[in-house]
Amino acid sequence: MFERIKSFFGKWWGVFTIAVFIALEAVSMNWASQGLALRNGPAMSFLLSNAGALGCSIYWLYLKSDEMGKALKGGAKTLMNLVVAFLGVFGIVFVAYCVMSFSAANRPEYVVEKNGMEMIAVVDDTEGIEVTYYEAKEGNFRGKDIIGKEYYGEGAFDPFETEEEEVAESGIFYDLKGNVIEQWGDKYAE
Repeated sequence: MFERIKSFFGKWWGVFTIAVFIALEAVSMNWASQGLALRNGPAMSFLLSNAGALGCSIYWLYLKSDEMGKALKGGAKTLMNLVVAFLGVFGIVFVAYCVMSFSAANRPEYVVEKNGMEMIAVVDDTEGIEVTYYEAKEGNFRGKDIIGKEYYGEGAFDPFETEEEEVAESGIFYDLKGNVIEQWGDKYAE
């Protein structure tokens, strides 16, 4: 019995990785449809799992394409090669997306209270110091919609870790329906 299972997975392990990739994408779409997003740390773990499943799937298809190519003739063989090439390009684009996401995940997050509401604050210092606020949710989740932004100007500091209280030059905050409830400065003027 064990040998049969081992033999089956030895031949078809790629189908399992394809199923894992599809399941992870379905879970991600379900969260997004509920207005949820993973916080930075868990999001990177999730993305790595998805990238690993996709990479294994593409590798398995590449290995199988040679085997299947011998059985296929003419147009079917060409179609199989095109599918594998497309998936390879898709995989490269996905890896580039993962690399960009990793740089975004390096942004520190804080749970803060503003306007009487618990929020997740994400500090970004790529073009000046900007803090983006999201609705805090249970556990490893946050809301996917931005509910506030503050701009602190140029520099290399974290406004939540300085000894002196930093004051934002510009800012804008929204209620959960997207209506502006507070705004100051020029950067976010509508």
